[in-house]
Amino acid sequence: MRRTVMIVLVVIGCLLVAWHGLRTVDRTDRVADRTDLRVLLAYAPSMLDEYGYVLDAWRSVMEEEGVAVEVLDMYTLQDADPSAVAVSAPALILPDGVCRSLFSSFGPWVESYLQAGGSILAVHDAGVRSQKGAYLPRSWLAGVTGVLAVDYNDLGDASFTTAAIRFEDAAAAELCGIPPGKLDETLHLTGYGYGRLEYPVTGSRVIDSYGLNVLAWAETPAGDLPAVTVRRHGEGLAGYVSLPLGHLKAHADDLPLRSLLRWWLFDELGLPHLLNVENGVGAVVFNWHIDSNSEWTVIDSMLRDGLVREGLPTSVHVCAGADLNEPGDAMGFDAGGRGRGYLERLAPLAEIGSHGGWSHNLFAREVASGRWGESEVRDALRRNIECLSGVVSRPIVEYSAPAGVHPPQLMTGILEDFGFTSYYFTGDGGSAPNRSFADGAMLSTELIAFPVMPLRDVASFGEMESGPGLAAAEVADWLQGVSDFCEHQRTVRLVYSHPYNLYQYHGDLNYRPAFSAWLDDLERRRDAGLLSMTTMKDHAAFLQRMLNVEFRWVRDRGGLRVELHSEEGLAGISFALPAARYQPPSGEGLRTVTSDAWHVVVIEDETVDVVVDCRGR
Repeated sequence: MRRTVMIVLVVIGCLLVAWHGLRTVDRTDRVADRTDLRVLLAYAPSMLDEYGYVLDAWRSVMEEEGVAVEVLDMYTLQDADPSAVAVSAPALILPDGVCRSLFSSFGPWVESYLQAGGSILAVHDAGVRSQKGAYLPRSWLAGVTGVLAVDYNDLGDASFTTAAIRFEDAAAAELCGIPPGKLDETLHLTGYGYGRLEYPVTGSRVIDSYGLNVLAWAETPAGDLPAVTVRRHGEGLAGYVSLPLGHLKAHADDLPLRSLLRWWLFDELGLPHLLNVENGVGAVVFNWHIDSNSEWTVIDSMLRDGLVREGLPTSVHVCAGADLNEPGDAMGFDAGGRGRGYLERLAPLAEIGSHGGWSHNLFAREVASGRWGESEVRDALRRNIECLSGVVSRPIVEYSAPAGVHPPQLMTGILEDFGFTSYYFTGDGGSAPNRSFADGAMLSTELIAFPVMPLRDVASFGEMESGPGLAAAEVADWLQGVSDFCEHQRTVRLVYSHPYNLYQYHGDLNYRPAFSAWLDDLERRRDAGLLSMTTMKDHAAFLQRMLNVEFRWVRDRGGLRVELHSEEGLAGISFALPAARYQPPSGEGLRTVTSDAWHVVVIEDETVDVVVDCRGR
């Protein structure tokens, strides 16, 4: 009987380790004795059943950002020497939900960890309740963050509220990785189709302003509350974010978690990480949507005017049927008939994708109403794919939803079955390509979502012109800002529009010169190796390859040993090291570029294993 019990326990233990994913370290190792450098993502076991999905969301983003992460329960963490943990795990994240209830002894442990040089990021409701579930008059973490997240005795239900998020100034927004177009004129976060956004936040208040830097505020009827803060405590940093970052990510709002994670781990703490862009260079994706036969003459104009160019690959998605609104109206693009020649002229310069299924407005209307289910969607999408692939003679693997109608629970399995690898997405607004979540669960490991980059509450050139009537100079500044952001952040963003938007306009709201100048600038940046233009297909393939890389950062005699392995090959994979901490590494098959406080090391050889020794300064 004892033997059977032991076998069962071993199996359960193995399953728990597997649950933590490829990047998660085996928890049977002693936490403080490890030599590999990583970030700790902590949780209270009592909160796991209710908020386990939050850990999944955090871990997914950290994997996509090339961060070595260990998911660790509080029991194991508190048994370790905090001073030793600070050396090998200099960053501790206490996520929303899963850290709501903490032990009273955790406060002194955190104090010792910070004094030894570790840094913590407390999120939303971390530490606001006791182990027994009672709200505390003062959080265990308030003494180090300087912010009391929840004062339930005084505020009651107002301890949790909603608020607009306003950044302290433009420099704070830039530091926090907020892309252009996601802020209005007063530096509030905005969303495509929504304008200024309201987020769930805690009723936080500052209790110790000494050394406290508030980067963003939550605006409530009761006044401004600290939303993003950081202060030095001991030899480390203590940060606080009032938004439930993991919950937001798990419900199709990726940007707050990803941006603030990058700010904390990379800008504040300077931790080494893999880069999720090919050759360590950021990129822009431009996604054209072709809905109807109104694009026929426009396509030739685009080609003539150089708005689609060789060397600047773009993603062009087509609704291929002969009809637009109803069967027989003959208003569709008709890719297999009258529109075929236009598509054939575009195909050599672009990756052709599927824009919904067959009849643009009909598809969007019927899916949105629920009158079309899986069978009808599959039939329409199959017709679209077969028509397009028959014209361009290659697989169709990119997708965009007509009018943004994309119920994820319906569409995800269908797109996977048809072999798609990537899709345009109106969720996760303004963020990087990612494995999106909905209703608390990752939708797919095979599909990469490409969130659209808005300019406040609009995204296409047509919306900018017909809605707020934005001046051409503002649109030009926004396009330039997207390029600057992708270059400096070494990330990817998707911009979208329709071809006719650049040719059908009113008055002086002509954005075509601005777009052409933007392409000219992209060519200059590409030639200088600063930025690239890519397709959804190509970036999705690279991101999947990067996610399969096994990596370790191993502390070694004051330096760092970088170990990388991938059976798919490491060419084009890159990693970043803080230049202030390490000397620039060199070696056969490596190229190192130092800029923006980082050594970016690019692997140029076709190899499956790389070991790089980086000497400390």
